[in-house]
Amino acid sequence: MKKRLLLIIPFLLPLLGCNNIQKIKDNVPIKEETIEPVLPFDEAYNGTDFTSGELAYILDKGIFDTINTFEASIRMPKDVKERSIIFGNYCYYNDISSNNYSCNFEINIDGHLRVYWKQQDIVFNNYNFFNNTWTHLAVVRNKGEQTFTLYVNGELIQTLSKSVSDLPFSGGFRMRIGGDAREGSRKYPFQGEIGSISAYKTTHTQLQIMEDYSDVRDISYATRGLDLIFHTVLSNHEDILIDTSNNSNHARAMTNDYYFEGELYDSADYSFGVVGDTQVLTEFNKSAISTYADWAINNKEEKNLQAMLFMGDLTNGTSSTEEPKWEKMWQTVSTEMSKMDDKVPYIFVPGNHDYLLDSNYRDLTMFNKYFPYSKYSKNSYFGGAYEEGQTQNTYYTFEVMGIKYLIMAMEFGPEKAVLDWMDQVIEDHSDYRVIMITHGFLNTNGEMYSEDTYLSANWYFSRHGYESTSSVQFWNDHLSKHKNLFMILCGHSVGESIAWKMLKGDKGNTVMTFRLDPSYVIASLGFDPILGLFNFNESKKEMTINYFSMEKNLCYNVQNQIRVNFETFDVKTGSYFHPNKEIAR
Repeated sequence: MKKRLLLIIPFLLPLLGCNNIQKIKDNVPIKEETIEPVLPFDEAYNGTDFTSGELAYILDKGIFDTINTFEASIRMPKDVKERSIIFGNYCYYNDISSNNYSCNFEINIDGHLRVYWKQQDIVFNNYNFFNNTWTHLAVVRNKGEQTFTLYVNGELIQTLSKSVSDLPFSGGFRMRIGGDAREGSRKYPFQGEIGSISAYKTTHTQLQIMEDYSDVRDISYATRGLDLIFHTVLSNHEDILIDTSNNSNHARAMTNDYYFEGELYDSADYSFGVVGDTQVLTEFNKSAISTYADWAINNKEEKNLQAMLFMGDLTNGTSSTEEPKWEKMWQTVSTEMSKMDDKVPYIFVPGNHDYLLDSNYRDLTMFNKYFPYSKYSKNSYFGGAYEEGQTQNTYYTFEVMGIKYLIMAMEFGPEKAVLDWMDQVIEDHSDYRVIMITHGFLNTNGEMYSEDTYLSANWYFSRHGYESTSSVQFWNDHLSKHKNLFMILCGHSVGESIAWKMLKGDKGNTVMTFRLDPSYVIASLGFDPILGLFNFNESKKEMTINYFSMEKNLCYNVQNQIRVNFETFDVKTGSYFHPNKEIAR
């Protein structure tokens, strides 16, 4: 049906009275007839307004194909004074090597379309999008001819010569609509409205672009086939944007540095405090690092707080040349955390910034000096250690409401002998609900680190001759074997959103896995200490997460307020458009 339509359309064009199609011949536009939109273009959209800077959408999954045709419908005011990102995944700090996998489609400060493709700029300066009218744009990459071509409302505007390699996005951040993956204050949200986004695998002709322009609501797998990578139409107040391609890669509303009042969740039976990387506070804001201990002590009774779990990067070290400065950080974090002694249990693991990484890459002398075995082994909840006298691989036991917990605190990328010991400890506690905390396990996208992944434990240790384990190995060879493993918690990879993944164990059990690392957000937003409070309601079999600023007493970003049923493992997150409601995931 699709091919037949394309064959018939050229014969119908004169009858339709259409004009202004342009084809390319030697990069010179040739006037021909065209297809008019089904609706006048300004009437075809109500779009979504991104000008507040609070809102963006993030795709559920990565994109595994090179986008050779990108289309969008946008409307921008005439007085925009900032660059505006339509669709992108660039991040200047990325544990997934964003420079190799990043692509942004954006409007620059002059109103011109800019494509950022693997560190290369393609800027079309023949059209200004600051015109306050709905406009359909299409960017077409012709790999064979080494060109990029811009079409506006179906008309050819400009062709540029540019040789770039294919760009599968699977290795980078998930794409976002209305922004990219930058963290903290250096964002460029879209300054206008977006009505539709489309992406295709192949290089489209002008006639195909005109067909899309004529009715974007007709674009789907049913009408475009497997060539369609992603398509959605935006309208106001939608928390979920449906992808009409065969990939079901829907986009979810998220917020940028958005604080809001109130707890989304009912009171819980008990809770655990989960603390991501604190190194920025330890180095630059000693008073803020104390907030964690103060909050825990003041809220222990009300929240029935069982323990505070610190997931590494307690300090901001790694270089022996700065050892005196580094030791002061250890003194700070040790002093502040010791406020919880005999008041609130607290458990910790080392992160990569807690090792002396320019000499013996497994050197934890400072860690064990300021968190000594002689002190922490005396706690009533202490279970044991892999090596007596060392605290980097330890376990702890708790009981609450008749539920016995085993918390395994494992160093970053443990050696095999350590993991064999861990396996035995878990087997010896087969009637316990097991939570494992470690430093690096999930990346910012919520995927496990493989052996060759940038910033994996192997990247730090193995390439320098020291044994280590990637999180893929950690899971496949060890953690997946344990039916009573309940949850994995980690930090390490920066991101203002909590990353999560439900892993299926070999025994059929589902393991909830969460990554929290607010370090870059903390640095960008005035050293704001952020805590993840994991609340448990046993009668409902629910765990809820509030991710919030302890100083502001405000929740941080709707996507970080999470509800999980730990029998069905259905996940819901907060809604931006409908306060006190949630989005099913």
